[in-house]
Amino acid sequence: MRIERLVRCAIDMRVHVGPECIARKYDAIQFAKEALRRGIAGAVLKSHFQPTSDWAYLARKHIGAKFFGAIALNRHVGGLNPYAIRAALGPRIGDEPLLKVVWMPTIHSKSHLALRVGKGGEYDIPTEWGGAMPGCGRRASEIDPVEVTAEGARPALEEVLSIIKEFDLVLATGHLHREEVEYLFERAKGRGLRRILITHPLYEAVNMPLEGGRRHFQEGGIYRTILCPEPHGWHPDPQDGGMHRGRWAGEDHPQLRPRPSDQPKPPRWSAQVLQGSPKGGGGSEGHKGDGLREP
Repeated sequence: MRIERLVRCAIDMRVHVGPECIARKYDAIQFAKEALRRGIAGAVLKSHFQPTSDWAYLARKHIGAKFFGAIALNRHVGGLNPYAIRAALGPRIGDEPLLKVVWMPTIHSKSHLALRVGKGGEYDIPTEWGGAMPGCGRRASEIDPVEVTAEGARPALEEVLSIIKEFDLVLATGHLHREEVEYLFERAKGRGLRRILITHPLYEAVNMPLEGGRRHFQEGGIYRTILCPEPHGWHPDPQDGGMHRGRWAGEDHPQLRPRPSDQPKPPRWSAQVLQGSPKGGGGSEGHKGDGLREP
């Protein structure tokens, strides 16, 4: 099958594993065994709550899976905290740090928390995600959001971007609102960051318009837009009639051209912008995450 061929040569850019505040199907070691059994080339492990480069190290050392680490800058790690990123750079194989992706705030972004409160959600961790372990969640209305555009945030943000550039990490926009994404995108471009990943543009907390996604794809010529389904549940689509593959980068983009087997109106898609280097690969459909040969 095409999917099986893809996963054998792709790095899944976002796999949620445990143990953490949300019950997950696999812990890092269990998923490492499953990845090897299925022939998955590798994955970036993600948590909303803690760095995962140590999990990636253990999975590599004891199981042999090609896993990488990430960190999401929520309140659990101190928000825009350069020290947390530097600590996550510690686990490594040889001289190569296993940390590869720095996610801007997700569940503690201002837009995510406002969405939770606006929908009557009591806690920062949505119940539709399975809810939080006892003691892990906090009332969304009581949390001070992590804002990249806030007065006083700029020094910490600049240091975060400096670390990302120094170690050639992937900058992911998390659940930032589109206005924060625009601000971050311009600052990252100005610093010469090579790898920028626009996360969940159709998610209500982000709500990025079509033209915004197209512009990010077109500017600089070093980005690629890869689209994939979200098997854990489709995010509400603010665009009329849904957004199908190809509309972000153009219908003739070779990675996004619809195939005859596609549904007339496919499920809503999420777009993520990744580095367009020769190492880039296509998204693996039905496989949570986005294909890259190397993050």
